[in-house]
Amino acid sequence: MLLKEETTKDGAISCIFTSSNIAKAMYKDNTLLIFFIRKGRGNIYEFKNINEKIFNLFKDSSSQGKFFNSEFKDLKATVKASLTRQDILRIELEQRKLMKT
Repeated sequence: MLLKEETTKDGAISCIFTSSNIAKAMYKDNTLLIFFIRKGRGNIYEFKNINEKIFNLFKDSSSQGKFFNSEFKDLKATVKASLTRQDILRIELEQRKLMKT
């Protein structure tokens, strides 16, 4: 479920979710970055050629994980970066704060 959506200074759409695996996503210029966090580890995956309509369906879905498994799982992705422990803790803290409000 979508907890927070904002537009960054460079025009990207940034979203924070309650999903157990998909913590965050960023979208700009038909490129989707998904921040996967599982068991204290995380990676950022890049998906290209994702149109805005599909991104909006993804972010507004009641379950980003289910949507990902049905729509994105078979798409080619590039691992952009591994998340540091500090990155993971920052994202998890933001999720907790948003769930309390």
